Amino acid sequence: MFWKKRVSLPVMTPEELIEAVEEGNPPVIVDVRSARQFSEGHLPGAINIPLSELDGKSGEFDPAAPAVFY
Repeated sequence: MFWKKRVSLPVMTPEELIEAVEEGNPPVIVDVRSARQFSEGHLPGAINIPLSELDGKSGEFDPAAPAVFY
């Protein structure tokens, strides 16, 4: 994944994310916290992939689709 390659990626501000969601064109939103933290609250539409599992699931992402990780 990108973090192992030390690649600089574009950053989406919270305001840009809100705008994309409101326009009906949201990126894939990935919450990298633990399942317990995710269950306590998360952004609408977010999927939970804990950071410790992210590397093993990297093949499941469409490289052409924008994604936000938090």
